[in-house]
Amino acid sequence: MASGSGVDRLAFGRELRRLRTTRGLSQSELAARAGIDPSYLGRVERGFYGPPTVSTIIRIARGLALGHDDRVRLLDLARPLPASLPEAARQSTPDVPGISPLKTSGRQQADTGSPSPGMLSAPRW
Repeated sequence: MASGSGVDRLAFGRELRRLRTTRGLSQSELAARAGIDPSYLGRVERGFYGPPTVSTIIRIARGLALGHDDRVRLLDLARPLPASLPEAARQSTPDVPGISPLKTSGRQQADTGSPSPGMLSAPRW
């Protein structure tokens, strides 16, 4: 796992490489399709960099011609796990049909039993 980021860089990179190689694409071919630098793609696959931005992941998904489930999986792997989750649970989340593994944006909030003031206000568009 990448230190401090809460994202498993290696898991994201391994999945990206698996998706690319099963489609018979080289890093250069995928990078050209997605409009990104091939060396950047290689570093992401090897875990030197964390997952790209959502817009770049979408471009990669289009370059790979991914279906819905593979797109969702790639985006899920890019989201950080909560820091409070024990390491063993973070690495061994069971696959339950219809339920995504527990992942959050990394923000932690104490459960006080009542909503925070921000939760009561109308959304700001």
